[in-house]
Amino acid sequence: MLVALYGPTSSGKTALSVELARRIERDLGRPVVIVSADSRQVYRYMDIGTSKTTRAEMGGIRHEMIDIVEPVRKPELEEYARLARPHLRTDGVALIVGGTGVYVKALLDGWTLDGVGQARDALRRDFPRSMAADAYAMLRRLDKTARVHPNNYEAVINALAARMAGPPGAAPAAHMVLGLDPGAAVIDRQTSQHGVERIRELVDAAIWPQVRAADAGRRDADDRVRRFDEPRLLALLDPHVARAVHHRPAHQHHLLLVAGTVLVPTVPRRPGR
Repeated sequence: MLVALYGPTSSGKTALSVELARRIERDLGRPVVIVSADSRQVYRYMDIGTSKTTRAEMGGIRHEMIDIVEPVRKPELEEYARLARPHLRTDGVALIVGGTGVYVKALLDGWTLDGVGQARDALRRDFPRSMAADAYAMLRRLDKTARVHPNNYEAVINALAARMAGPPGAAPAAHMVLGLDPGAAVIDRQTSQHGVERIRELVDAAIWPQVRAADAGRRDADDRVRRFDEPRLLALLDPHVARAVHHRPAHQHHLLLVAGTVLVPTVPRRPGR
């Protein structure tokens, strides 16, 4: 059986999914695997800046699709689906958890993604980011039920590419979707109450050493790329990073504002770069 738990950031999906998995295993006697559908938690090393589910939070429940790629490139939708689908074939319950709607929909609806790469390239040429509204309008004409935000350009392009690539494949025989939405007011209140504490936690947890470790690991894996550049790093940490970066002296961490609340150190620029 397949169950999807879908909801916005900070809505409590992680804790609820683990509690749900425990009850299924205890009361129904069926094993549960949680399949992450988060487009940031797929990256290795980036544990803190992406609020990656920790081993303690997993509570002994099997989790998949976390830490699956090196932070050198963005995995495309078809790669994610190809790696995730084997985990859905289980005698127990597969629980898809995340806020990346296009990931969830691709798995639930059995999207055929063999030709999505070529379709995506064509769509990016026809609908550059300056025409994101036109791309979303086309998606709405093709699929009025699409769970994609109009401002999420990559998700809109992926959804359109999946439609162009061909008809849906075989969807899971039995599945249900659980929506978790405590409301914007609740999420805003939680964020404002814990924003300062969260900043301190992130700084104390030493994001900067983690970035350096990721850099070292990447250079070992691919010696063609020597250093993280700031735009690439920022794109990995958050899609809505504020543009303004306050530069401090070279011996200090450089800080930037992520999503309006979180301060994250970036890679200091080296002299002459």
